[in-house]
Amino acid sequence: APYAHGWDFARHQDYFVGIVLDATGDVVHYHRSQGDAWPHIQQTIEDAAAEYPGVVALDASRDNKIVADLADSLGRGRVEPVKFSPSTKRDLIEDLIATIEAGELTAPDIPQLRHELSVFEYDVTPSGTVRYDAPEGFHDDTVDALALAASQLDQLQVRRSRRQDDSGGISFM
Repeated sequence: APYAHGWDFARHQDYFVGIVLDATGDVVHYHRSQGDAWPHIQQTIEDAAAEYPGVVALDASRDNKIVADLADSLGRGRVEPVKFSPSTKRDLIEDLIATIEAGELTAPDIPQLRHELSVFEYDVTPSGTVRYDAPEGFHDDTVDALALAASQLDQLQVRRSRRQDDSGGISFM
């Protein structure tokens, strides 16, 4: 089955987090570490992508070479770079909220994921824009990785449907 990856890169004191979902929205892989060198981060993603083939959504907020290197090693059609901006993050998180509320995601008990989801908050800026983030002193890397992976689920279902159409099987669309 195809898989959807979401990888959030570490910044300073943050964590490098990856979550992989299968086409039904089940978390099948979770990785969280801190202080990794870029070659180790790249190898971790390549290893997960080899074990769980599918689309790989990456935090491409910074101009870092790893996104291009992963596109070269995994194939440009598999890598989905996502540049976080306030509006992009809002869209990702609101889509994640809807997906969770619809019961389309399931996860084993991952304490860090549960914790980050429980403290995650929003505020409204003076201009009326909703902003989502972890409170001061907390992290949201796991939530961001889950949102990146979940954002690819529709694409997985389209690919799955096309494969079944091509094979003469039943389409789920």
